[in-house]
Amino acid sequence: MGVLGEQEPKSLLPIQGEPFATRLIRQAFEHGVDDITVVLGFRADYVRARLEERSPKRLTFVVNERWQDDVNIHSLSLALAADPSPAFVVEADIWMSDAAWAAMLDPSDADHSVWYSRGPFVSTQVGGILRADAARDVTDLRIVPSWQPEYAGHEKLVGVTKIGPGEAEAFTALLHAARDRSMKQYWLMPWIDNLAALPCKARDLGSARAVSVNTPEEYQRLVDQVTT
Repeated sequence: MGVLGEQEPKSLLPIQGEPFATRLIRQAFEHGVDDITVVLGFRADYVRARLEERSPKRLTFVVNERWQDDVNIHSLSLALAADPSPAFVVEADIWMSDAAWAAMLDPSDADHSVWYSRGPFVSTQVGGILRADAARDVTDLRIVPSWQPEYAGHEKLVGVTKIGPGEAEAFTALLHAARDRSMKQYWLMPWIDNLAALPCKARDLGSARAVSVNTPEEYQRLVDQVTT
C-alpha cells in the first residue's frame, strides 16, 4: 500500500464508503456539537471541498501554510487562536462508533479536561500513552517509541482530547510558547511537560470502539473489522 496518506489525504480514506473526517464531522453534529474548526494543510483546497460537500452544517476552516514544517503543534495553535474556548481536539484519522461519541460527551466530564484511551497499551503499539489512578486522574502522560514492561499499566491514547474550561487558557499559552520554540513536536508535548499544572481525567473508550490508524496494515485491518 505504500505510505498511508501519500496520495489521498489520510483523513479522506474511506471506511464503508465514508471518509474518516466526514464521518467524524457528521457524528459530531449529530451528537450536538455546535461549532467545528478544521485545520487544513496537505492538499488544503481539495480537502476543504470534499468536507464541505458532505457536511450537514457550516464548518470553520483554518489553513496551516507551514504544514510541511509542522508535526501538528502549529495546526492546533492556529485552531485555538481562531477559537480559544474549551474544545475537543479530534485527530482526523480516527474511526469512532456512536457509542464512543456518547461516552465522550458524558455530562459528568463537563468541567474536566479529559484524555481518551482505547484500552490497555500492548506490545504491538507505540505512541501516546497514559496512566490513571483509581479516581481516573491522569498521573502520567507520554509518547513512547516502543512497549516496555514498565508501561504495562498504561492505556493507549486514541487521538481525542477534551480541553476543559479550567485548563483552556493556560494550555493555549503553553502551546503557543512551545510552538514558538519548535514546530517539530506533537501538540500534546506542552501538556506532558506541564501535567501538574494541567489536571485532567482519563476515560477509556475501548469498549465503545475508537480506533486510530498509522500504517497501511492498520487501515486495512480496520476496514476488515468494520465491514465484516
